[in-house]
Amino acid sequence: MKKLFTMLFLALVFPCVIFAQTEPASYKQTVKQFTGSYNNADANAIFSMFDAKMQTALPLEKTQQVVMQLKAQLGEIKSTEFKSYNAMFAVYKTTFTNGVFGLKLGLDATNKMNMLLVQPYQEEKTLTVDPDLTESPVSLSLSDASISGSIITPKNSIGKIPVVLIIAGSGPTDRNGNSSLGISANSYFLLAEALGKAGIATLRYDKRAIGKSTSAKTEVDLRFDDFVNDAVALVKMLKADPRFSKVIILGHSEGSLIGMVAAEKEKVDAFVSVAGAGEKASAIIKKQLAATPQADQTYVAKLDSLDQGLKISAADNDPMFHSGVQPYLISWFKYNPQTEIKKLKIPVLILQGTTDFQVSVNDAQNLKKAKPDASLVLIEGMNHVLKQAPADRATNAATYQDPSLPIDAKLVTAITQFVNRFK
Repeated sequence: MKKLFTMLFLALVFPCVIFAQTEPASYKQTVKQFTGSYNNADANAIFSMFDAKMQTALPLEKTQQVVMQLKAQLGEIKSTEFKSYNAMFAVYKTTFTNGVFGLKLGLDATNKMNMLLVQPYQEEKTLTVDPDLTESPVSLSLSDASISGSIITPKNSIGKIPVVLIIAGSGPTDRNGNSSLGISANSYFLLAEALGKAGIATLRYDKRAIGKSTSAKTEVDLRFDDFVNDAVALVKMLKADPRFSKVIILGHSEGSLIGMVAAEKEKVDAFVSVAGAGEKASAIIKKQLAATPQADQTYVAKLDSLDQGLKISAADNDPMFHSGVQPYLISWFKYNPQTEIKKLKIPVLILQGTTDFQVSVNDAQNLKKAKPDASLVLIEGMNHVLKQAPADRATNAATYQDPSLPIDAKLVTAITQFVNRFK
């Protein structure tokens, strides 16, 4: 469970991790070299591929033991298939003699390995929508990206119906609300299905460079406003669709802030914030870092500099502050959700679970104070992935990887009642 907490932490403080569709040459060469050394049981060669921190964490003798154990259990590597890449690691579907596993491989700026992880591999599962609903693919081409999503509509609806655009939270999150950083709850799919049964259409989508969506921008070129512009483009598409009567934006977590800005740029009929932060991202990250073993006093000074729009000096292999990520952080930190929600001249609904350990009830109350005419609904027992969960952190976190748990019924009811005002 400690590993899951770490993954959730990463999903929050590394919001701009981008998954690429092509395999970097350095990773292609490294995985080939690793495969050969592993199959030859050459632990010395593998050890020489590690960076200094990996060599300290996994000394040669231990590396030898690990290689021997893996070969005894899994056998030789028969093939590797590149699946995805982000700023921290690449993922390979790896076929061993005795089974198929996922290989996560990370490289530093000098192409030395700083991550090596073998874990059970799961193919992406196709989700089947309720037979009373229709799900259809959507693809939107932009100048610097291609956005892929899914629209769910009721089969027997009469006339035009309202549609909700679901905007995902931080990290490498796909249209279903899942992430390679340890989240497989299917939250957005379940929400879209529940709203569909209530007569409300939805559009959910893979973030740019995630899943089936692509991006022409590299990490250093990406900005927070790129995600806002993606949402704006999708709103325009929905407004032009004759099936829909009204367009409502629903933003979850970081998607709440994206949705606020998008709703101001492109007029919609209403806005729903679900587990949205009530203060600037820089302030939230400080609090999150303070509660983790990774905390370091230098983090505060670095965050303050970025908050002022100033780049800082950092190592290329620093996962939080390397030069490639700084422009995005600066572009993100300039937005204050209290300021942005105050700009909206449309009906606003603020929803917050009481057992969410990533975003607090206080955040929702801060948004309500900034926008007094907004409706605020606190959902007892709902956590950050929109499931019923206790306050106990370990049990709560386990729901992040349980797609069998239903979406919180009170959440669906609150959204449905709000949206039905605009039919």
